[in-house]
Amino acid sequence: MRGARPPSPMKELGKLSGCLGVVLTVCGAVLVLIGLFARSLESEYGSGLNFSIENRDGTAIVYEVNEQADTRQQVFEGSPEDALAYTDRRREEREDLFVPNLLIALGAAGFALGVVAVVIPIASTIRNR
Repeated sequence: MRGARPPSPMKELGKLSGCLGVVLTVCGAVLVLIGLFARSLESEYGSGLNFSIENRDGTAIVYEVNEQADTRQQVFEGSPEDALAYTDRRREEREDLFVPNLLIALGAAGFALGVVAVVIPIASTIRNR
């Protein structure tokens, strides 16, 4: 009586690769979403600067507000358009998007590796038929 043949190591590796690929794909997608969410939070709230703009006779005066000390300091005076450009520029200078961008890049790499790990076993199964 013959014994059953043991499963091929390549088949087992293919199954493991497929499972690992699914896990990498899902984790990569989640990391990308977390990175995008963190980036939007950093863009909206990360600068830590609060400005107050007052218009007087067509001139805009920009104050930097320190809510903890309950003080404000004049930092710019000019046209309303220039005042908005000034506040946007100051906020952009203080943004730190390194960590959100790193999360997005790592997630995209994990997603790509996961897709490759899923596709290769499927392609080899189709080719070997």
